Amino acid sequence: MTTSEPLRSRAFPYLLTAGLAAAQLLAFPGHYLGQEHDDAQYVLAARSILHGEYRLGISPGDPKLTFVTPGWPMLLAPAAWVSGERLAGFQVWALLWLVLCDALAWLWFSCRAPRAAAAAGTCVFALNPLILTRSGVAMSEIPCLAACLGLLLLLDRGLPSWAAGLWLSAAWLIRPAALPLFPAVIGFYLWKRQPRPAALCLVAGAIPILAWKAWVSSAGAQLTELQELALNSPHGPALLSMAALNLRQAVSLWGQSSLPWASTAAGPCLILGLILAVAAAIGLWRQRLLKDYEPAGVFLLCGALMHAFWPWWYERYLVAFLPFLIWAAWKAFEALGENRAAGLLLVWALSPLAAQSLPIMRSGEERSRPDLAETYAWIRDNTRPQDAFASAFYCRDAIYAGRPFIPLPPAHSDALRRLRAAYVLWEPVPDLGSSRGSDYVWSRALEDVKDKLRQPPFIEVYSNEREKTAVYWIADEGQNRKRANARYLTKTSYFSFTAKVKFIETLFSPTPVSSGRSHSTAASLRSSSSLTSEPRAGTQKRQKRTARRLTRPRRPAFPVSPSGLGRPPPARRSCPAGPPRRRSPRSWPCPGSGRWRTNTAAARPRQSRR
Repeated sequence: MTTSEPLRSRAFPYLLTAGLAAAQLLAFPGHYLGQEHDDAQYVLAARSILHGEYRLGISPGDPKLTFVTPGWPMLLAPAAWVSGERLAGFQVWALLWLVLCDALAWLWFSCRAPRAAAAAGTCVFALNPLILTRSGVAMSEIPCLAACLGLLLLLDRGLPSWAAGLWLSAAWLIRPAALPLFPAVIGFYLWKRQPRPAALCLVAGAIPILAWKAWVSSAGAQLTELQELALNSPHGPALLSMAALNLRQAVSLWGQSSLPWASTAAGPCLILGLILAVAAAIGLWRQRLLKDYEPAGVFLLCGALMHAFWPWWYERYLVAFLPFLIWAAWKAFEALGENRAAGLLLVWALSPLAAQSLPIMRSGEERSRPDLAETYAWIRDNTRPQDAFASAFYCRDAIYAGRPFIPLPPAHSDALRRLRAAYVLWEPVPDLGSSRGSDYVWSRALEDVKDKLRQPPFIEVYSNEREKTAVYWIADEGQNRKRANARYLTKTSYFSFTAKVKFIETLFSPTPVSSGRSHSTAASLRSSSSLTSEPRAGTQKRQKRTARRLTRPRRPAFPVSPSGLGRPPPARRSCPAGPPRRRSPRSWPCPGSGRWRTNTAAARPRQSRR
């Protein structure tokens, strides 16, 4: 039996997919749900879809969700229906999408290369350390790649143009970064000299996107991508330098994920990445895209152009282009012969396995624990369920803390009070992935937040040095005035108050006093033993008790219950007809009035148990 006979068997694709799925299962999960924050947004949106709406359900007022396209949340809805509140169900569902990508990559490679090269190319994709770190990650890159591979496969089999247009819009709604797929597919029909199917494809693809634009406009918002581009895109020479930086980071990442050893040094990663990029460019040249049209090559070129001038760069951006880059590099290796090209791809797949892929497979449990687990535990133990928080990663924090959250910034206390936030959860300013670095508008805004949190009315009530987090309570002006009065009463002793009273009584005494005696009387009052005598028993205790009562923080009532996180708040009892009895510092709604009544004698927040 020759070595090519197993490749020809019908069971080989299934065995290959099962083996690659087993390797990816060992790396499960790539990280805990919410580490990238966008995955937490997708989970909350998927839960809201089950209730016939599209909202996050964790913020005051429960506004419409306008900054997350509904494609991937709709695909996550089955996982939300099956798993409920358990987050592991979403991660397993994401792993199944990754296995689907392995199967689609094999089918797409086998249509363009011999079986040996197709198998080796699929292994290069599935065993890449970058792909292994996406195992079980509920982000949109993997389903977007599955949509791209499926559409390119069906184009080869004569997919109708209207169906191709709808597929294009679905890929865009899953992830707007699928925009380069539009010129690739429409150019396919134009290359075949079919202008009418090309126009039909464009119209069918534009209708769902325009419907999403109308939904966003109905909520008084704009498309997030256009708004962010208008805010953060540089001009002139800065735009070219940003494009060069983005391309350099992409090339270095590709080289780093292919090294036979684990390294973050810029030199080896950039050198190997440049070698692979040159090979991919040679392969695209050998394909002669205009003469022998290949939609995957056009998608790859348009995607590189888009991400070069996009003002962000994350490692996950490379995932959606990795199979097409491997195919382009194989076209260059093909000049060495089919067998040698397949062997070179196999060496490429196995080279990072020992030093990079195996450590990822062993450390899956370490990545499943949230970074702020201790802080979330303190919030659950020391705050009420209706207390609202503000944080930079508010969706992730709402899932794990079980409290209502709003985005931060805004950092001004007035804006936070309008949004009914009582606390601010702060962590160090992270790398937001912007190619502009510290000039990024949101990075500057978070730095401004950091400075304002050190000033009134923000009061630190919890800090964690290991997790580098802090929780600040937001005090209003009336509470600050009470605290200042309490501090004054504490500093002003009973003795000085008694001295003032006795001095006034002496001045207005009916006994005639000469000028000389007045001086002696005042001197005697200052040296009187009555001014230094001990006060009555219990006076100081009553003053301290009064100071504690005046400095007790008053928490605002919050009408939206975070239970279920995305579900409607539970029904509450109706407001009584007469004035409420003062039984406990609780809040209750008055149906029809739209107001919330709150007892002012709220309890002081408990101290940390740790």
